[in-house]
Amino acid sequence: MKRKTTIICLFFLFGLINLKTQCNRNAPQPPDYKYTFTEEIAVTPYQLNYNVGDTIWLQLNVPGKKLYDAKTNARIFFDSASIVMAVSVNLLFNNPYVGDGPFATYIFPTGVSGYTTNYTSTTQAYITSGCTSANSYLLNIGVVLLQKGVFSLGVYGNDLQNCFNGYSANASLGLLLHIDDTHKAFYQQLPFTDIGKRQDMDVLLQLDAKRIAVINVL
Repeated sequence: MKRKTTIICLFFLFGLINLKTQCNRNAPQPPDYKYTFTEEIAVTPYQLNYNVGDTIWLQLNVPGKKLYDAKTNARIFFDSASIVMAVSVNLLFNNPYVGDGPFATYIFPTGVSGYTTNYTSTTQAYITSGCTSANSYLLNIGVVLLQKGVFSLGVYGNDLQNCFNGYSANASLGLLLHIDDTHKAFYQQLPFTDIGKRQDMDVLLQLDAKRIAVINVL
């Protein structure tokens, strides 16, 4: 009887392992891009404290349209790419915590397609650029701060599209902030218990990766 029970348990364990393997096998995998580009976004002026009404400028500048490819550790000329990016201002802390936006307005340069969405705690801009005859990829976006509070400022890239047909260009573009300090220590010392919240692990990871930075709007 004991041997039979052991066999049943082993059979059941094998079934669970096999099921997990099948699930992982069937899970969608990220595309295997030919190029995995990464670029930095300059932030001007960059500091911890801002005032309501201040404007932060974000700049993407890729001279000669040579994007940095993380796979080959080299810059590669990549023309005729439609660049889609998002700029996000997300409320992290306010006492009392009020999550009603908009928290920012955005300044889009002439000839660039852009629109803004507003959620409970996020005001985000979506921008499409790059399809010009210029010799470089150059984009300046202004972020005008509207409300007091502690926010994250983030930039996010996407898959690159071909300017001529709108199809995938078999490449992705990741964006990071070109800054020395993401103000992670300032975020960690905020009194979250006073507003019934806690530190967000995803925020900490994005700060470490320099995908976002913390700003304090006074």
